[in-house]
Amino acid sequence: MTQPRTQLIHQLGHVIAAYSPHPERLQLRHTRALRLILIGIFLVAASLAFQFRSPSPALTLMFACISIAGAIALCLGLTTFLKVRRDRHLRISLYEHGLVYDRAKTFVLIVWSDLVTLHTIATPSRNNSYTAYTCRMLCQNGTQLAFTHTSRDLPGLAELCDRIQVELVSRQLPATLERYRDGETISFGPVAVSPIGISHRQELVPWSKIQRVSLQEGAIAVRQAGRDRRWRDANPQSVPNLFVFLSLVEHILASR
Repeated sequence: MTQPRTQLIHQLGHVIAAYSPHPERLQLRHTRALRLILIGIFLVAASLAFQFRSPSPALTLMFACISIAGAIALCLGLTTFLKVRRDRHLRISLYEHGLVYDRAKTFVLIVWSDLVTLHTIATPSRNNSYTAYTCRMLCQNGTQLAFTHTSRDLPGLAELCDRIQVELVSRQLPATLERYRDGETISFGPVAVSPIGISHRQELVPWSKIQRVSLQEGAIAVRQAGRDRRWRDANPQSVPNLFVFLSLVEHILASR
């Protein structure tokens, strides 16, 4: 029998922080959604009415374009409206030993010790006024959680994503270091770490030539002979547990 939610949550320990959407932002998004819906209905209705009255092919084409624009506005408005309705119930609770993601009909409980892989992608807006964060998590028991929110709509989101990274690194790094010391090759998607060096696809860079490894412009960069070389396909989207990889490399370079 499935354990009650309260019992499952109790196993996570004390609450550290809770995150929910800003009420004013929700209201603003709700208003914009209704505005788009009304504009879409008006454009579609008006264009259809004028098409029946105007037999001119040129005007018919123009009104057809207006009708399409109205349909797009209507779809965008409805999509935003439904998303706002779900976000009204959004609450992400951070605990000592995990987190709970509760949003409308979605309830996911993540235990840090069960977390296997994590992808965290931060995408700044064009004017850098806010950042969209995408998190994808997979646990040993098959539990999955994927969400995308913006720092503008969900205060403290950057802090939450950082905390998830810290929890993953603190639990996986010691065991990963032991595997490395035992001579294993540890894979992180398109890159791998071994006692010989770091490999990317068919390329192997020995430790003796590596000065530093960092994340630059959304890709892993390896410094050799004073120059950084970026592997563009080795990025947060493709490299699972990216910060475990970076922490592992940092420990190896520091111990040389």
